[in-house]
Amino acid sequence: MNVKMNLNEEKQGRQNIKDIEHRYLDKGEKSSLKYGLTMNISLDYDITKLSKANNFKTKFTIPSQITQLTENITFDGSENIFEKKVLTLLKEKKVYTIPKNFSGEIILRNNSEKDSVCNIKFIIGKNSNVNITDFYEQGQNGFSGSIIELDCEENSNVKYISIQDTKQKLFYQKKLAVQKENSSVTFLDFQLGSKTALTEQYSLLEGKGSSMNSKNLFFSDSNQTFDMLSEAIHVGSQTSSNLFSKGACEDNSKSLYRGNIHIKENAFKSTGFQRAEILLIDDGAEADAIPQLLIDNNDVKCSHAVAVGRIDEEKIFYLMSRGISKETAKREIIRGFLESSINEVKDEKIKEIIKSRIEEKLLR
Repeated sequence: MNVKMNLNEEKQGRQNIKDIEHRYLDKGEKSSLKYGLTMNISLDYDITKLSKANNFKTKFTIPSQITQLTENITFDGSENIFEKKVLTLLKEKKVYTIPKNFSGEIILRNNSEKDSVCNIKFIIGKNSNVNITDFYEQGQNGFSGSIIELDCEENSNVKYISIQDTKQKLFYQKKLAVQKENSSVTFLDFQLGSKTALTEQYSLLEGKGSSMNSKNLFFSDSNQTFDMLSEAIHVGSQTSSNLFSKGACEDNSKSLYRGNIHIKENAFKSTGFQRAEILLIDDGAEADAIPQLLIDNNDVKCSHAVAVGRIDEEKIFYLMSRGISKETAKREIIRGFLESSINEVKDEKIKEIIKSRIEEKLLR
């Protein structure tokens, strides 16, 4: 639906974005996140008891033009409990400065210990074009937490691919992009591992003409739970955002996708769109989506759409009529459903890892 709001309309009762942020440890509760009255994300890990953690063992593939420094960790009081825990366990953040007019690729391979954390900041120079691939693997029944910051100068273009395939009980990641004029950021997330994964993407579209594209791909099985948030905050005029989530839930797994678009008073002629497509494979699988639009300017275009459904039985019947078993037919439909997003990964080795992991889930 297209949205054109009259700013003189009554705003009473309009839900604020913060009303559906993490509700954690309410009334002493230590085992779940609560969203409203009915949506709960169970946790199998009490983060309040975590007192120490190692830095991720990261293998960097970084061009020589990029410089590295460190900064002290700071708090601004807005951190949720997961972010605060990561920052508390760290003494400093790593800062990588990408020079103006740079064009190239950065690859991070993060092997976690039982409990591992990191905070990395990228300063993206003017007119630069960079692809960053961030891969998380290993871990064992603990906590992995990472905070990624992107400071995007004018006319910069960033594609940030994050692949989560850990064996942790709890994985948390926050990515925040602050964007200047005509900068472009694309987030492409793949959630495959961890018993529970909580991910957050934020873009602050400050500069005129800046844009953010967010894509979340996930495949949950067994008793996995994925809680994914994408949020675009439009401050500058002629800014644009496109939030998209696509995934499949198998066995007794659960997914929750939250898409927030906030267009502020001076963000004239901005556009924001969000869409979620979730495939439920088994009767025990659950999925919810919470799209939210907050519009404070009447010269904008916004829309949202959500589709949650089960595999089309007619498609299964058609494939079975060609001599394919029911289970094989289901696997082929799931592969096709996820294929287009996987193909956006250009690094062939990383792409094969993702495909291999999905195949393991399908054939298990």
